[in-house]
Amino acid sequence: MTRHELDGDGREGAVKVLVVDDDAFARASVVTLVERHVGQVAAASGTAADALARFRPGVAQVAILDLDLGIGPTGVDLAVQLRKRQPDLAIVFLSVVPDPRLIGVDPSLVPAGSVYFVKSDLVSGSDLREAVALALLRVAGARSPQRQVPRSALTDSQVELLRLLADGYSNKEIARRRVVSEAAVERSITRLVHRLDLPS
Repeated sequence: MTRHELDGDGREGAVKVLVVDDDAFARASVVTLVERHVGQVAAASGTAADALARFRPGVAQVAILDLDLGIGPTGVDLAVQLRKRQPDLAIVFLSVVPDPRLIGVDPSLVPAGSVYFVKSDLVSGSDLREAVALALLRVAGARSPQRQVPRSALTDSQVELLRLLADGYSNKEIARRRVVSEAAVERSITRLVHRLDLPS
């Protein structure tokens, strides 16, 4: 892929991008970065349903998707549907979380070749340009550096416990949901606190 193919100057050969983010400010920011540093925005949507309604095979070469799209389908759900319609669609996920399991997303469902980017690491347009270039290389089957979907050192069980605690569930409610004793939940929380080096 040559550099000019990623130029956002409106030329005919510019990469066309679908942007989906449920946050209007974040969506507008990504659209601006795409237009300045990557290519042309083919469409921008705030929901998975709207994106699917507007998407036609060939309308875009790349989809830049927020991982958490609010209530309803996730960015991964959307990516799976988009790939069914267009198998050669390059996919870049943007997320506020370093591990998708923290928001209930199973990393094994992420379409092959996708690039995962944590929003706080997105410092400049060149960062987004590199992520898009990597996603295009992967979908084309080229050998490229791997930016794997991140996975913290926590187990799935520990991630689920963190999610329940973050959602405000009491130890008793967590024990009922996990079909264990409250004492077992307390021990798990103690181990998690030590594992994350948090103040007790």
